[in-house]
Amino acid sequence: MTAPSIESFLGADLESTPETPRDHEVAPAVREYLAAARAHLKEMHEAGAAGSRVNETHSDLIDRLIRRLFELSEESYFVEGGEGPSELCVVAVGGYARREMSLHSDVDILFLHGDRINPYVASVAERVQYWLWDAQVTVGGATRTIKETIDLAPRCWPRASSWAAGCSSIASGRRFTRAC
Repeated sequence: MTAPSIESFLGADLESTPETPRDHEVAPAVREYLAAARAHLKEMHEAGAAGSRVNETHSDLIDRLIRRLFELSEESYFVEGGEGPSELCVVAVGGYARREMSLHSDVDILFLHGDRINPYVASVAERVQYWLWDAQVTVGGATRTIKETIDLAPRCWPRASSWAAGCSSIASGRRFTRAC
């Protein structure tokens, strides 16, 4: 039982160039990857893998997808002449962060950035979410600053979160100043 390779579905052939933007090809490739991921998870389940192991593997497969979509989104932004980057990361939250993703779980993600929404942050966050939505993934998404996240957090950050892509120093908590 080999997990599907993200590169087989979202490889270098999907990277945009000024002459050939590839945005319209990403969502179909995401759907194909997710179909292969579901088949792999079903195979694991039928072979007797524990439910927790299947859920963890599902979370890992989604991690790979989010990282690759983040990379493709950044590449598209810069190919279009965008300037930046700025501090931005994708943080898995909820069941996804806890590695408890059932087969039909939604994907809860937070685009966490340092200061204000600039064109880089807006473009990367929008593109990743649009690709997921266009692939019929149920996404719970938000784009917030560190301060907004702390202000909205019911308890100390980061309780049920994990870095998925982008600037890892933001998600690691080193940038948070509120004492727990």
